[in-house]
Amino acid sequence: MFDEIYRLFSSEDTEKTIRRRSRQEEVKFQINDLKTSGNHIRKIVKREEDTVIIFNRDDMDPDFILFKALIIPEERVSIERAHLHAYQDENGKLILADIGVFGEIINKGYGSLLLNCLKEYAIDNKFKVIEGWISRIDEDHIERLEKFYKKHEFDLIYNSERQMNMADLVWRKKDT
Repeated sequence: MFDEIYRLFSSEDTEKTIRRRSRQEEVKFQINDLKTSGNHIRKIVKREEDTVIIFNRDDMDPDFILFKALIIPEERVSIERAHLHAYQDENGKLILADIGVFGEIINKGYGSLLLNCLKEYAIDNKFKVIEGWISRIDEDHIERLEKFYKKHEFDLIYNSERQMNMADLVWRKKDT
């Protein structure tokens, strides 16, 4: 009996039972599932290696912003997620609090997709500035974060006097 259960859930058989659809069919299924679960699809990005669906809750509190990325790889069964959290503070500023991309999906462009969505959100909602910080928790990969934020046109303001943050971040909307 246990052998039968193990066989049903082994990686070889799981792949066959979980991914019966093509990537295109899987994307359609996931979009429908997200929408019927009360989510707003912000962007769909089709890349060679995957399709990324960026979404947030329809009933999202405008002061609390949580974008999630649903990643549907071309060849693998697993669907992985990344997220971005921002909020509007008591002074009406848009604050970037966290971008979470973990494990093997780091440095694959998911953080950039999420941050670009936040910049679009800022422009659409008349924010001219996004502020944030690099926490001391991120000290072990500070060079990667510096490169990332500079690539996305953030100014980094280093602050040795603050206990919690290594640097503050500021992005300003370009005047057109």
